[in-house]
Amino acid sequence: MSNNIGLGKAYRIIRNINCCICLFCAFFCGIDIPRMINGLAANPYSLFGFPLFLLALWGIYKLEKGKRIGIVFLLLGEIMGGLSIGADPDHPSDAIPVMIMFGVISVLQIMAIDWKTFLNSE
Repeated sequence: MSNNIGLGKAYRIIRNINCCICLFCAFFCGIDIPRMINGLAANPYSLFGFPLFLLALWGIYKLEKGKRIGIVFLLLGEIMGGLSIGADPDHPSDAIPVMIMFGVISVLQIMAIDWKTFLNSE
């Protein structure tokens, strides 16, 4: 069961995993914001991470509609959101693995598109 822009089964599996990761990270950053405001130990970059992961989710939605701008928002939201999570001064060793994870999952999602039908659909 595939739609008219070439989003097959592999794409849907990767998309679902990516949506779960982005939702979890947005939730994690959203919880950290009130903690940071109250002066508790929190990642100071969570304030930037929350809207960036929501931007990545919006990019996934736009990608489903066949818009090329979705690719830009997906990559921007996930890479910059991953940077905001990885830049936690309490855990500096997390930055590189987090960036690699977000880069790989977003590139996998983009590569799972059938490009001939995707470009012809717009």
